Amino acid sequence: MFTPQKTRNGLDTGYGLGWFVERDAGGRRYVWHGGRGVGGRSAIVIVPHARLVTVMLSNIEGERLDEHARRITAFFLEGIETSGVAPDLMRANGSGKPSPPFAYRAVPAPGE
Repeated sequence: MFTPQKTRNGLDTGYGLGWFVERDAGGRRYVWHGGRGVGGRSAIVIVPHARLVTVMLSNIEGERLDEHARRITAFFLEGIETSGVAPDLMRANGSGKPSPPFAYRAVPAPGE
């Protein structure tokens, strides 16, 4: 699904099976897809090597959420690269030290 397909001439299409496959300015590989329906839009960005997924949903039809989702993803990737810890692990114990995913010391506050 995340492997870009090729044309009959061997040119890379930048599109896997349902996913756009790209690299950011730092050379990091990610996949994404956006969608829309009456009255809303959605976007998902997946960075497999970083165990990072960004999802955005909106009731605004005119916005390109995929661009916003990629910028937010880049922000979290910078945090991962700086700390060396995946975001779910970093948030789980609040110290930046690895711990099992979803091992919260307290129930997350609304909106977290």
